[in-house]
Amino acid sequence: MRPRIARVAAVFLLVPISGCCAISQALFCGPREPLPRRSYLTPQQSLKTFLAAVSCDDAQTIWESVGPDMKKRMLLSEFEWVIAWNRIKEKTPGIHLAYEAEPRNPKPVVQPASPGRPFPLASFTLSLPGTTIEVQLRKYVYWKVMFQTEDMKQPEEVSAHIPALGDVMKLKRGKNDTKIDLSLPGVPWHGVKLSEILSASAGIEWLVYTFRIIR
Repeated sequence: MRPRIARVAAVFLLVPISGCCAISQALFCGPREPLPRRSYLTPQQSLKTFLAAVSCDDAQTIWESVGPDMKKRMLLSEFEWVIAWNRIKEKTPGIHLAYEAEPRNPKPVVQPASPGRPFPLASFTLSLPGTTIEVQLRKYVYWKVMFQTEDMKQPEEVSAHIPALGDVMKLKRGKNDTKIDLSLPGVPWHGVKLSEILSASAGIEWLVYTFRIIR
């Protein structure tokens, strides 16, 4: 195994769960309640999406739930992450119980932005038998365009994270309403028609910033 894949696996590993949970492992292979739709609009929704993906062995959604800061620290491509995830599963028999973890406080501890960290963080502490999990989520701002030209078989997406919504969005307040002006960087293809733009949006999303196990 490549050293950095092994290092990432070690960071994510949950300690094996013993006792009564060993019985659950034989009978239960996913969340007991319906999985939430993938959503990252609030810290609570993002946490549910991330834990559900862990419980359901969905490496792609786990990767999607992790923010660019953590991906940069891991130094892994998406393909390498799938290899690391398989290693994590091998070493962690009880990892499918992650969705069952109970937050000690349903509301996260929110650390507002500061001069040294110009973005807020939301922290959750979760409990499983014999294991405490700490998850921090960061608030990101993004813009995204989906389009499909006549010669494309599938739609394509262009997106990026940006410092603030004000970089691409302006409000114009009228007497009876407020208009929203959206000015996005655009798509890297010349001559795209308006009818070929499927969607254009900007917004916020909360993604995993740190994830660690406390034994």
